[in-house]
Amino acid sequence: MRKLTAWPCAFVCLAMAVLATVAAAGQETAPLKVGVVLPLTGAYQKFGEIQKNAFLMGTNTMERGQK
Repeated sequence: MRKLTAWPCAFVCLAMAVLATVAAAGQETAPLKVGVVLPLTGAYQKFGEIQKNAFLMGTNTMERGQK
């Protein structure tokens, strides 16, 4: 059985921290585009979908201005 490393979770957390920093600055007028590489097919599809949903939830929360 293969162990999953903490890299995917760390990447999502880092991406959300970057988005929070940019949103907190409030000086950015152009929309920020972020690309995320996730395993949406294959053996790790389930984990990719979970990460995708978590990322979308975080971005939606930030767009509404909530913390």
